[in-house]
Amino acid sequence: TEEGAIICKSPQSASQGTARVRVTTGTDGQELQGGLTFFYYQSPVVDSITPCRGELSGGTVVSFSGRGMTAEGLQCRFGDTFVSASMTRWVSASLVLCVSPTSASAQVVAAELSFNDGGDFTMEGNRFVYEQGATVEGVVPSQALGGLGGQVVTVLGRHFGKTEELSCRFGLDHTLRGVYGTSTMIVCGVPSRAAGSVRLTVANNGADHSETGALFLYRSQTSGATLVPSSGPTSGGTPIMIVGSELGIGYEERVACRFGSRSVEGVVGGDGVIRCIAPSSAAIGD
Repeated sequence: TEEGAIICKSPQSASQGTARVRVTTGTDGQELQGGLTFFYYQSPVVDSITPCRGELSGGTVVSFSGRGMTAEGLQCRFGDTFVSASMTRWVSASLVLCVSPTSASAQVVAAELSFNDGGDFTMEGNRFVYEQGATVEGVVPSQALGGLGGQVVTVLGRHFGKTEELSCRFGLDHTLRGVYGTSTMIVCGVPSRAAGSVRLTVANNGADHSETGALFLYRSQTSGATLVPSSGPTSGGTPIMIVGSELGIGYEERVACRFGSRSVEGVVGGDGVIRCIAPSSAAIGD
């Protein structure tokens, strides 16, 4: 080359080990350079990456799971962008962590590792999806009873993804899988926790929770009965829970729930909560 370098492509080797490298002329076979060595290693394999998607802003910690991975010569690349050494970490022969760099646009790129300082990269076809991050704009209802499971909320926002990893996080330590409705609406169960307020966020990849969030309130249970939710459409069909610490009704006992002049059958669960389905109503407020 113009820089005075000689470029050679290594031939295949039947086994791992060190090979002597000699440089000779093509005309008379005179040796120009000797005393060089080249180490052949078994090619590491990346079986999967998790998560396989992240935000355009980067910062997603991606786990590369595989076999035979080494710390020496380790480099990570997303598409054409190399990850700095400080954002790459060898954990074990089966796990390497890389922080995804930023991307100027939504795209799918190859996520690859090198174990010889960028000379060769893995080629298992692992792909990483860059996309807009989820944005939370509101939650309905915005409160629930503390210490009670089985409650559900609707989260409103933008850029929700139809992914297996879609999740809602209540506070910092309670995460549940979300059910995709549209790119602007998802449904999430509410984890049971003590009374107080928390921040609700959403992640499309189960890891990078939205910078935006909605305030969610857990109310304390009182001795009186509480209706959850306390409103619904006139078409009926809303699942209702009647909660109270002193209802005094036995498990699986049949009860009747009266909505104005209409009665429907209810049942008491093992948690002491009465559950019934709201009937239809001819008018708002009936």
